[in-house]
Amino acid sequence: PESKKTIEQVCGPINALEFGDSDKLYDTQSVLAIGFPLGLRTRKSTVGSVAGQDFVRGNSLTHITAPLSPGNSGGPCV
Repeated sequence: PESKKTIEQVCGPINALEFGDSDKLYDTQSVLAIGFPLGLRTRKSTVGSVAGQDFVRGNSLTHITAPLSPGNSGGPCV
């Protein structure tokens, strides 16, 4: 099958996000989970908040209330 590729023009400056420090997270802080479901070109996102943080067997875990779906379960949470 033939594939089509497009180039989208971006107007204005693009600012990259910097990595944050997970040690500075606090409960009730807002989060956004972002993803591309099934590899489609559409972006999906859900919002939530930090519900809590814990250490389990030496691993730092952050509990969030943003609903996760197949499209954003492996994407970034910002």
